[in-house]
Amino acid sequence: MKTASRSLSPGQVLCIKGQSIALDGEWGQCLGTIDRHGVALVWGASGSGKTSGVMMLAKELCKHGKVLWLSLEMGFSLSFRNALKRHGMADCGCRLQLLEKCSLEELKERLGKKASPEFVVIDSLQYLGINYREYKALKEQFPGKLFIFISHAKGPQPSGRTAESILYDADIKVFVEGGKATTRGRFFGPRQYAVIWPEKAFDYYGPEISK
Repeated sequence: MKTASRSLSPGQVLCIKGQSIALDGEWGQCLGTIDRHGVALVWGASGSGKTSGVMMLAKELCKHGKVLWLSLEMGFSLSFRNALKRHGMADCGCRLQLLEKCSLEELKERLGKKASPEFVVIDSLQYLGINYREYKALKEQFPGKLFIFISHAKGPQPSGRTAESILYDADIKVFVEGGKATTRGRFFGPRQYAVIWPEKAFDYYGPEISK
């Protein structure tokens, strides 16, 4: 017979440790402290700075565990390599693992291995080509992982039915525009935004972006 789950008091829940990450830098200003597991959706138009922004976040997460980055859209192109150099991603060493080709089944196989990465960046959701049912199955199969999906945008909203559905489900929701990432989810830092491309943000928003 299946054993019922143990109930906890509010005090016991509040004493649970090791399930959250206090972010530093710009992402700390934007998101503050986040769960180690769950789903993040980051979306924005082409050239908005979303890949650079997620690289900054991935570098921060490498302080807390291993990160797997699926560069499905950009591959290992010159543009991608330049972004790696610009953000000093080589400093992450073996804590950052990069793939330019990976199917959904291959991803599941990798994540099912012992000591697999805790954090998974998928760039992009559209290039992975999954539907919402497949997304839910992936999330439920690996409840201890943090999945970060980078998505195309249609105006101020994620592009496509799957991305729209994930938006409602995700704990971390970040819209990137003009070199600035703004949180729209359940986690808020003191400023609620991150400047991820200072020059672009200055041109787009003006001097007030530095305040």
